[in-house]
Amino acid sequence: MQTCRLAHRERMPTMSSKKILVVDDEVTTLEMARFSLELMAGWEVLMAFTVTDGLVMAREKQPDAILMELKMRQDDGPATLRRLQSDETTKHIPVILLTERSGPAERNKHNDSGVAGLIRKPFHAMDLPRQVTTLLGWSP
Repeated sequence: MQTCRLAHRERMPTMSSKKILVVDDEVTTLEMARFSLELMAGWEVLMAFTVTDGLVMAREKQPDAILMELKMRQDDGPATLRRLQSDETTKHIPVILLTERSGPAERNKHNDSGVAGLIRKPFHAMDLPRQVTTLLGWSP
């Protein structure tokens, strides 16, 4: 109960209702992102456990942004990113990669890939909304 009160007090001002799609094959990451983005930022969070589901949801639900694990067990993250960027219905949606590596070498590797940025996993739930707004240039 204490955690909920603290999170409510520190909730980011609602800029407008945002819809975020999180694609990851780790349930813990999906749940933590959902908790953080819904409670702290007041955004609607869509969750996909597979790239296939993520691609369908991106096309149908048209989220404001996608947070996607780069290296999922069953799927090829870079190929999925290319599919999102080449699809007329999804190419306008900014993608932030969730990755265990986010140092300078990893950032340089993805500079030309068209991603909005990288967020290192494991991320801190309290910081995730701020990281997303900063990377996407959204004002709080």
